[in-house]
Amino acid sequence: MSLGEKLRTARLEAGLSQRTLCGDVITRNMLSQIENGTAQPSMATLQYLAGQLGKPVSFFLGEAESSAAASPLYAAVSQIEEARLLKAAGKNMQAQVVLQQVELNACPDWIRRQYIIVKGDLSQAGALPSLDEELMLRAQAALKNGEAQRCISLLLAAESRGADWALAMGEALLLQEKYQEAAHYFHQAEESYPHRTSQTLEICYREQADYQKAYFYACRVRNLGGK
Repeated sequence: MSLGEKLRTARLEAGLSQRTLCGDVITRNMLSQIENGTAQPSMATLQYLAGQLGKPVSFFLGEAESSAAASPLYAAVSQIEEARLLKAAGKNMQAQVVLQQVELNACPDWIRRQYIIVKGDLSQAGALPSLDEELMLRAQAALKNGEAQRCISLLLAAESRGADWALAMGEALLLQEKYQEAAHYFHQAEESYPHRTSQTLEICYREQADYQKAYFYACRVRNLGGK
């Protein structure tokens, strides 16, 4: 039986409605998500619920869950999610109290990002970790699916623009048959990806009827082989 199922069973056995169990501490929406298994409670919330139901915290946690719940990562994620739900319910003061308990020292960038976003602290906006890695992955997935414009939009949102970025931009523009613009970006990636860009530059120049450059890159593809 999952944590959420144990909570629901204990609540029903105690004859309590969700509203009564929540009191002024958590929202009904949050409790509903916990019971349905779509959200994890922070340890503070679980301790509150256990106390209201007259059960020890250990009653709701299996061995694996107890180990996970003891980790700083689990605590930070659950507290940030709890604060988000509180803010969605208009309980901003309670959300800020929960966020004050979050320990970020050992947390990866994606948790720090969620913390700053949920906190809504404009003074920390400049400290938001870069989304470039995620944007590049999404752009490459869009490109693989033939979604050229989505790929371009994602790439334009990135801050760093190296050879990988230029190559992806060129390939998205090539899909749109914008050969002159595509060639511009392929040249930016040419040093890092000589074989791949030589193939695409041959296409770009052939489509622009610049056969001299197209021939140059066709020869280069043969010379490079599989490099």
